[in-house]
Amino acid sequence: MIERRAKAVTLRASEQREGQPRTIRGLGAVYYRAGDAGTQYELWPGMVERILPGAFAGVEKQARDVLSLFNHDMSRILGRTGNGTLELRDTEEGLEYEVEPNMGTADGPQVLALLDRADLRGSSFGFSVLEGGDELHTEGDLTVREIRSVELFDVGPVSEPAYLGTTAEGRELRHRVGDYLERQGRAAADLARAHRQRELLLAQVEWELAGGA
Repeated sequence: MIERRAKAVTLRASEQREGQPRTIRGLGAVYYRAGDAGTQYELWPGMVERILPGAFAGVEKQARDVLSLFNHDMSRILGRTGNGTLELRDTEEGLEYEVEPNMGTADGPQVLALLDRADLRGSSFGFSVLEGGDELHTEGDLTVREIRSVELFDVGPVSEPAYLGTTAEGRELRHRVGDYLERQGRAAADLARAHRQRELLLAQVEWELAGGA
């Protein structure tokens, strides 16, 4: 399952310089920093996702040919790692990308023009969590998904950030979260019953020691 996230963070185009191609540079994914709510993704009310530092470790050498797409549209390719027009970097902040858009298509000049006028709002990326690369836990009333290891499929600018809660990809994760919360509920109920049984047993022992009939 390919999942997609978007965030309105650093996105800009390089200045026009004679003999130099213009590029688009953005922060495709943000690593979570404790205490900074802006570095986590709200998937839906009561559910957030945190991409932990190191989740994109080794992305620069990833064997997969990663695409840079405009609005996740496979027909609107801006560049790709396979031909060297897309570069990826795992930084302290998160996944940084720089793409040299194809100026021979309509999308290259269009995206640059949108960036020059600040019409584009952010970047997005498509990924798949590697086996064992994520974990669910609760913090009070909040359910948290922590992602530690992913495989990247695409990254690029988007005109309107869209979150998982409004996409088809969210359904499978919702089922996982539901199963997790149900297990947590059962575990809590089992623990409460065990405590109650212990209290009853202690009460019985105290009663007998006190000479109860």
